Amino acid sequence: MNINKDTKLFGSFSKSPGNKGAQFFNKAFHEHGVNAIYKAYYIEDIAQGVQAAKTLNFGGFAVAMPHKRDILPFLDEIDSIAQEIGTVNTVVNTGGIFKGFNTDYLGICEIFPILDLKDCVVVGDGGLAASVFFYLQKGMIAYKMITRMNWSELDSLKDCTVINCTPVSLSHIAKDNLVIDLRVGEVFGDLLHKYQAKEQFRLYTGLEYV
Repeated sequence: MNINKDTKLFGSFSKSPGNKGAQFFNKAFHEHGVNAIYKAYYIEDIAQGVQAAKTLNFGGFAVAMPHKRDILPFLDEIDSIAQEIGTVNTVVNTGGIFKGFNTDYLGICEIFPILDLKDCVVVGDGGLAASVFFYLQKGMIAYKMITRMNWSELDSLKDCTVINCTPVSLSHIAKDNLVIDLRVGEVFGDLLHKYQAKEQFRLYTGLEYV
């Protein structure tokens, strides 16, 4: 693909940008014949990020930690599910209207039903954890939260289903716990990334990722 004046810009805004999104979307754009490019950006102030995306007429962008809640006041519209959860990880520009969505939740809805979850321990209280809480609440699945405030309780967990929504490894906890690690690079984290990125691609382009 040749980059030209009609090439659409997409990207992600985060305090800890990685390469996985750029690899997925640039490959997907090429394979589906979409004249677009994608780049990850380091952003401290999400308000400035949104303004930059508007100025440069981005087609859309992803939002990663720690901006998934902070971005809400700077959007023109918010999808009803994202509004209920209280977090946005995907923004689409339609004719200058910036609308927020939560594709994390859609990815969770693909993964969690096959796990037969019962009582859970959710580690973290950020944007991803909010999507997990929403899923568990809708399914009336009991859960307990572990955050920085009660982090030491991890050491006493036994025979629990532990959902890791932080960027921190939980390899130190007892081995009889089932850890559903949602970090990129882990099995469940990569599954979540795949499903939510496919939905982002559909929102960005109107095309189904094949």
